[in-house]
Amino acid sequence: MKITPKILSIPPHLSTRWENVTALRVEEGALLVSLHDGSVCSIPDLSEETINTIFATHAQVSESLETEKEDISALASGMRSGIKDIFGLFSKLGDSSVPSIGKVLEHDPTNAELPDLPEEIVKKVQLLLEVIPREDILEMPEAEPGCNCMYCQINRILRQEEPHQESDLLSSDETVEETELEFSQWNVENIDEKLYKVTNKLDPKEEYRVFLGDPIGCTCGKAHCDHILAVLRS
Repeated sequence: MKITPKILSIPPHLSTRWENVTALRVEEGALLVSLHDGSVCSIPDLSEETINTIFATHAQVSESLETEKEDISALASGMRSGIKDIFGLFSKLGDSSVPSIGKVLEHDPTNAELPDLPEEIVKKVQLLLEVIPREDILEMPEAEPGCNCMYCQINRILRQEEPHQESDLLSSDETVEETELEFSQWNVENIDEKLYKVTNKLDPKEEYRVFLGDPIGCTCGKAHCDHILAVLRS
């Protein structure tokens, strides 16, 4: 069992990030966890102390997320279109891993091999999608193919494009064994009508539920995730 500000993991019933949890309640001694896909996970036989810890952690995480969104909205108030405004807003998020504003205002080929932005920075940039008009983002100069400089990374995130891929992909004259092409990171198991359990083969503790009804959804909270694709391909 693992209860942290990031994840709620109670094997074998549930393992998910808090952002996928919409509500908690207790009925007839069982903890009911409501998820974004509309499903409800029932977890019996938990001690009162564990239930209190889960509720306290959920309240803490929910409050933190709301505060962060309010901060983003406040910074975005009155913002107009233009790349300087967009990245000026981003720089005010105050993360020490972000370089000076001059480094993110334009494509920088000298930093084309920068490592990918950490997940926490990607999430902050994604929050801007809630307050920046789509047409303003599309007016920005596009990211350069094969470049991973700060500007190009942020540009791709705002445009919701696939991340930069390394340039050492197989050349056209190289072949790949069919077994390699068929490898999937995810193990798919049908557990109910239109409901599937998707488990990471490399980390069995990472587990999701995918529903192929109406609407299609996954407990990871993303609309077009690898877990849904894994189920569709199975």
